Amino acid sequence: MSNWIGATLFVVGFLILVQRFQLVEKSKETTAIGSSCLDVIRSSELSEEEKESLLQKNAKHLFGLFFILAFGGIASVVLPLGLLWLGEQLGWLSLDAVFKTLLSPVFLIISTVLAVIVLFLKPRQAQTTQQQSGGEASGRVQASNFSGLDRTLYYLAFNTSTAQIALADMEDSMFSKELSSCSIEKSIFITALPRAGTTLLLECFASTPEFATHCYRDMPFVLIPCLWDRFSKSFQKTVDSQERAHGDGMQVTPDSPEALEEVVWKTFWKRHYHKDRIIPW
Repeated sequence: MSNWIGATLFVVGFLILVQRFQLVEKSKETTAIGSSCLDVIRSSELSEEEKESLLQKNAKHLFGLFFILAFGGIASVVLPLGLLWLGEQLGWLSLDAVFKTLLSPVFLIISTVLAVIVLFLKPRQAQTTQQQSGGEASGRVQASNFSGLDRTLYYLAFNTSTAQIALADMEDSMFSKELSSCSIEKSIFITALPRAGTTLLLECFASTPEFATHCYRDMPFVLIPCLWDRFSKSFQKTVDSQERAHGDGMQVTPDSPEALEEVVWKTFWKRHYHKDRIIPW
């Protein structure tokens, strides 16, 4: 147990110091300045003197950021490590056992998720600028239902599209028998102006055996719905229907149909999907 406590203290100490030194923000700032330097070099509108002045200014800024990142990164590792060393000297724990725990697959997964939540995931503030009070209440309900775990999953989904494409090929092989029994004859596009009843029409179509579509449960891993469904079954919950955030009286549940195909089109059928139109199959 002491090795898990020591490993947890190391990770928590590391994350706290990374936040205190603002290392994530400084890293993003460094990347932005580097990109700005490339734009300055490529610019045909700036004179050589102006380019030199801007590059010197950016170089000074980058040097300061490099010092902060180097010092902060070393301190974020050394200080928690020093506490663990002190704990070993006092006979409370073993550094070797702590390092083995830190490198174990289970702890790596847990600590990675924790790091994403703490360092990269910034909860969105609920927008309360809707005109109708009913809309405001609905917005607050939707925001409160969007938990930290949900935000973490969405963050991972939006930043792992390349990996999902690779997993999609594996999904085709794993579920080849199930997929072979599904034949797609043609796509049907439901389109109209906002609040014209497209969701109601979609639900009517989806309730019949002739049609199939995505549902809210497929989010956020829309590109690998079969794998995501198998993985998420263990923690899926039955939720009572509630009015969606639009405030239009439509009742939805996680199993309600939803038009999520745009993600699939833009990924696998780029030739069909254009900015101003969709070319039919």
